[in-house]
Formats: sequence, structure tokens, C-alpha cells
Amino acid sequence: MKAEADRRARIAEASDLRQYRELGVVAEALLPHLQDASGETADLIEAIGEENVTARQRLLLDDLARLRVLLSGEMGRYLESPTPEAAAKLVPLINAHRAVLASLGLEGLEKHTDPDVDDYEQALNEIEEAAASSEEATTEENHDDD
Repeated sequence: MKAEADRRARIAEASDLRQYRELGVVAEALLPHLQDASGETADLIEAIGEENVTARQRLLLDDLARLRVLLSGEMGRYLESPTPEAAAKLVPLINAHRAVLASLGLEGLEKHTDPDVDDYEQALNEIEEAAASSEEATTEENHDDD
């Protein structure tokens, strides 16, 4: 069991993220997000088939892991303080995350790595709406100040 977990971690963790973790330069609060990102990457590699992962896909998977850490960290900040500004920071990360997933061509995989896609999509739409309303409110405040 431990050997399988070690193998999954070895193939899944982006090399730069592993180096940062090993050097001890990762903030304590982000360590669980690093582990989650590695787990997600491992699941995707298994879904694609470890032997089928191309060099391009590996680069995309590493990018996805980095985005996942950033997205998880920002989501944590949003949950602590659900301000429009915090929501606005999530939108570009979510869009980048979606773009990398699309680039990987995951829609063709038989194994689903996220069974709650509809819930995820709904949450993303709510965040995007909150960010848009924040921008509108900021614009109105700026015009009122004139």
C-alpha cells in the first residue's frame, strides 16, 4: 500500500513543486493543497494511462497541478472572506484550469475524476456572477465619486 502511494506521488507531483516542498519553502497552509494537486494529477494519469501520457500532456498536467494549488489557496481565502475581490481573483484561475483540462482532451476519457461536475459548474457560474457584480459596483462607485 505504501509502495503504491509512493509511486503515485512520484509520477504525479510536478518536479518544481516537489523541489519547493523538499526545500521547505512551501507555506504550511499550502501543503495540503500540494498533496491534493498531486492526487488529482495521479488520478488523471491513471485515467489517461501512465504509459500513454505524452510529453505535452505531462507539461499540461504539471501546469494543472500548479493551477490547482493556486486555485485551492485562493478558494480558501474566498471561503474565509467571501468578498467580491476574492471572487474576482478566482475567475482567471478557474478559466485557466478549465483551459488546461480542455487541452488535455479529458472529455474522451471513460473514467470520470469528478462526479460532481454539475455542482462544480454551478459554483463557477456563481463566482463569475459575483465577480461581475463586484466590477459593476466598483464602476458605479467610481462614477459617483466624479
